[in-house]
Amino acid sequence: MAVLAVVGNMVTGWSWVGTNQLGVGLHAYGFNNTLATALVVVWISHLGLIAMGVMPLRFWRSFSAPKGPSGTVGAWA
Repeated sequence: MAVLAVVGNMVTGWSWVGTNQLGVGLHAYGFNNTLATALVVVWISHLGLIAMGVMPLRFWRSFSAPKGPSGTVGAWA
């Protein structure tokens, strides 16, 4: 659900800013290079978040086996 919320944020960003960048139709209020660059940066960061969110659990540090005091995986002996 969290990954889908990030996708929804990307869609909302396009709706607010990206539509104005098309330069055609009723919603073309003028191209702004700063807004276009900001939208690209936001989309790239969101794609990074999505990539981390769909990563299998075996690669997550929080789901790894606990290590003992000697650095070995297993019981705390």
